[in-house]
Amino acid sequence: MLKRKFTYENLVDLLVPIVCILLGFIVGMILIAVAGKNPFGAYFALFQGAFGSLSNISEAVLKTAVLIFTGLSVGLAYRVGLFNIGAEGQFIIGGISAAFIGHWVRLPAFLHIPLIFLFAMITSGIWALIAGWLKVSRGVHEVISTIMLNWVAYYLVENWLVVGPMAVQAPSGSTISEAGTPMIYPTAKLWRFVSDVPDLIGKIFALIAIALVVFFIAYYALKRGTKIRGKALWFFSVITTAVISAGSAVFVFQWQSGIPGVRMNIGIFFALAAVVIVYFLLFRTVLGYEIRAIGFNNQAAKYAGINVKRNILLTMFLAGALSGLGGVLMVCGTEFRFPGVFPGGYGFDGIAMALIGQNSPFGILLASVLFGIIRGGSTAMQLPPYKIHKTFADIIQGSVVLFISAYYIIRYVLMLPRKRGEM
Repeated sequence: MLKRKFTYENLVDLLVPIVCILLGFIVGMILIAVAGKNPFGAYFALFQGAFGSLSNISEAVLKTAVLIFTGLSVGLAYRVGLFNIGAEGQFIIGGISAAFIGHWVRLPAFLHIPLIFLFAMITSGIWALIAGWLKVSRGVHEVISTIMLNWVAYYLVENWLVVGPMAVQAPSGSTISEAGTPMIYPTAKLWRFVSDVPDLIGKIFALIAIALVVFFIAYYALKRGTKIRGKALWFFSVITTAVISAGSAVFVFQWQSGIPGVRMNIGIFFALAAVVIVYFLLFRTVLGYEIRAIGFNNQAAKYAGINVKRNILLTMFLAGALSGLGGVLMVCGTEFRFPGVFPGGYGFDGIAMALIGQNSPFGILLASVLFGIIRGGSTAMQLPPYKIHKTFADIIQGSVVLFISAYYIIRYVLMLPRKRGEM
């Protein structure tokens, strides 16, 4: 097997996004200084706001999870050669779908939450599929159709459903009305594993999840790191899983109290799983190969016998489903209904995550972590003594995207030392 040599060009490719991020922070510092504020103190407050307490960390994690889903949505569509500007609309459709199933359907939690996820994936996937169908059947550019669909989703949901058919019904005789949909049932809420102690069934499910994760990690670690194969590989994987699961069971069943006020929930695990699944889909399956081939050269892929139209439709459906899951995390993880004013913008932020992460699932993960930290800690910048406006977090993000758009210029500059050495 040939080993790939790590070259200077590979190093530069890794450095470009890091340099873009640093330049974005420098621009933010300059603008804060121009505004007459202390940039070093402001950044200190930002990171203290993100890491100063477990509650602060949990807020950064919540935002990271949503950004992962919308970033993956944009990144996956781009792999097939489409620019999915409609992640925001798909995000809204996923959120309202979760609010509908969460309140108007009653089921046990182990059925209710999977149904919400499935329904939201279907509805938001179909919403994105409209743009895909217009693309392959009528040649309508996806940027135009997805932007229009964003506004259709916004006005359909927030200006009709939320204030009309799905609005909270005011008590008879009351003149006070509450904005938004009714609260979802407790069985539809995502488990806050830090603040809420699970019941016996929940603890059993937690142990099953631990066992599955440990087994797959042990299996691939032994397969990659040792010469153990066949039945022996399965045997040692099972033994490792049993030992670690037994040790975990001691702590899980002694779990008696949580930390109140921490909103972090299992949504982050779904987001991390999505990163792995999308990576596996793109780089370990025939479908992923076809998607990437179409993205590289549409006509060549068609000439090679790849069904371009089918793959575009399927990819847009999957991209919409991913963004819709971000909406589910908002409704079932933090809001517990679709509020009158939905915390929007995450779909558009997904575009930035995909650009910064260079449309790589793990790159999107890292970009989402960074901007989850920035958005989670930006609240602390607004407090005395710094009183930095909350939009500075958007300025930093926009600056990074601006520098990312100059990717090849920055890459050229970083390559200059190598070129001078060859002269």
